[in-house]
Amino acid sequence: MARRGMGNSPFPTKLEDFGYEFRDGSLKDIKTGGPFEFNISKDPEYNQARYEALGEAITAEVYRLLETEVGLQRLQVPERADPDKPTSCVFASPGYADAARLLLLVHGSGVVRAGQWTRRLIINNGLQEGTQLPYIKRALAAGYGVLVLNTNDNHRVQNKQKQLIPGSGRPEEHALTVWDTYVRPAAARDLAIVAHSYGGVVTVHLVTKRWEEARQRVAAVALTDSVHSMAAASQDIRQWFSKVGVNWVSSSAPLDTALRSADGDAARRSAGHQQHEWTSWSCLEAVMPFLEERMQQRGVEKKD
Repeated sequence: MARRGMGNSPFPTKLEDFGYEFRDGSLKDIKTGGPFEFNISKDPEYNQARYEALGEAITAEVYRLLETEVGLQRLQVPERADPDKPTSCVFASPGYADAARLLLLVHGSGVVRAGQWTRRLIINNGLQEGTQLPYIKRALAAGYGVLVLNTNDNHRVQNKQKQLIPGSGRPEEHALTVWDTYVRPAAARDLAIVAHSYGGVVTVHLVTKRWEEARQRVAAVALTDSVHSMAAASQDIRQWFSKVGVNWVSSSAPLDTALRSADGDAARRSAGHQQHEWTSWSCLEAVMPFLEERMQQRGVEKKD
């Protein structure tokens, strides 16, 4: 039943070789037009392994769409790499370094990579629901430069040995490297961050480690069901976060309903959906106006 791909994997590496394609934004069987089928074998382990291999092909396809559909470019991480060391990448809009406003997108933990919020939604629902493409399109239309982080791309296996990617061995390290390499020299004085789930942890760590820069440049932090904690943050950071941040959390309440919030943390609002993985998609229509509101407020603060 298994088809040989590259290396020792019994599965192909390209989406079309699995017999699937994205049609009108949804994953469809090329021959039948039907949705993805998980249980094609009586062997549960085989089905799971196939699903995970398909996920790797999805990552490659999303990378391609970042380049072809929204015109982003790959930037190497680390920028200057030892030829014997593995590298990662992030994606940036053309001219991002000269844009007046810059948006950073940070996904959560696990198997997702740059451009993805949740792999399951990409496979079972579609690109709109599961990828960052809707955010990127809206941001580009609003005049933002865009930088898409890749915080889970941390290692390569070479000669059966796991090698950490320099500057990207952990999600938090990746974010710091991207900030130091690509954000710091960028012209934008007004930055916004949208981060999902563990991406909130990465964001708090980034702001803490680059506090003096962040407080001067980051105008808005939009979190989607973040799992961060402010317990170890300084009072200054906590006060700042409560001013610039909103965390849209899973809830049965209507979208953007104000919820009970902790002092010294981002305000909590309903994401308009009860399931964690849906929150980034479900709160898009609240996040983008919030970013614009914060950018306008930032302009007023600068005049004052």
